[in-house]
Amino acid sequence: MTIKAVLALFTIVQARNCLEHLKEHFNAQAKYQELRDYFIYHLKELANKYQSLFKQKKWTRDDVIALNSCLVKFDSAKGVIGLRAHFSAEEISCITEDFLGQIINHFNRIHGDITDLTKKSNSKLFESIEPLFREMAMIREEIAMIEAKTSEAYFSTLEMLYGLMQEQRREVEHILNLISQQSKYCNYDHLLNCLSSLKNAKWIDEFKPGAYSDVMEEVQDTILKYVRMLKSTIMKTNLELDHPERISPTAQLLKELHLMKPLESIIPKVGEEIRMASEWFYKVTNNILEIIQKDFDPNEFEKLKHQPLDIQKAEKSFTFLEKCKSIELLYSSACTTTLDSLQSFIKRYSHFIKERIDITHTKILEFKEETKEEDS
Repeated sequence: MTIKAVLALFTIVQARNCLEHLKEHFNAQAKYQELRDYFIYHLKELANKYQSLFKQKKWTRDDVIALNSCLVKFDSAKGVIGLRAHFSAEEISCITEDFLGQIINHFNRIHGDITDLTKKSNSKLFESIEPLFREMAMIREEIAMIEAKTSEAYFSTLEMLYGLMQEQRREVEHILNLISQQSKYCNYDHLLNCLSSLKNAKWIDEFKPGAYSDVMEEVQDTILKYVRMLKSTIMKTNLELDHPERISPTAQLLKELHLMKPLESIIPKVGEEIRMASEWFYKVTNNILEIIQKDFDPNEFEKLKHQPLDIQKAEKSFTFLEKCKSIELLYSSACTTTLDSLQSFIKRYSHFIKERIDITHTKILEFKEETKEEDS
């Protein structure tokens, strides 16, 4: 074999070896690409695992913890130094951002639901909003990655709720103003609804300390101030038999005060003020009834009939009792009984006077007859 032939053979062998090496290289490259594709597929499948959760209207804390765990895995993948040479940060970030976007969409949907609720007239507004806002707060608490991106929606919602409480406070003041003006448009049920709604906003203090407490304190002070003003006006009235015309307007004020009694369930001191005014009113009116009963007692007629009848006092007593009969807050039976006694006394006194007149008239006639006989 010539040298040329040997060289040619070596060349052929080297070429063959080179081809075998290239073949192995391309096989390894294919495996590498397959492994790389599988890793990206695995990340996408991990994200797809939670698609049913993204369709749910409400998330539990366990749901949110699971979502955060998935995000942590994505974040860990980006941080592994060994993977940086094989995957671009954009590939993993794209999956992460899409996953984050779906969480933020759910968060914003809650924000929208709360906004929609605030546009409707609802006495249980804050009660309806509470579970929604708590879910918003829970998502931010468990998923640190979305805190910055959801801050605007979160804090704007919180300020919106504070603004709603202020609106309710102003509405309470408006209703009290209508009541004080004795307007036909005042609505005690609406006042109670406003207070009940505010009471259901107590939870807001957990997220904005002092927001509820400050507003509710202002509202309570405003209502108590008005209630105490009514009570003071009632108790300063000089109710007496000489002024029967005062009983009806005083009773009207007390009735107005009693219309606010349902507020006692929210502001207990309201009930205390009403009880004080009521007890005073009942005590004073009962004292007047006792005076009338004593001065015009039919059972004591035989003792009293020879005393001059105070006509003016009797007339005022009739006026007072007639007015009392129309007052719902008073015990009508006591008024009716006293009125019956007064009427009985006056009737007997009238008979007694008539008898006295008749006797006197008869005596005058007899005297005249005697005088005629003596003259004749």
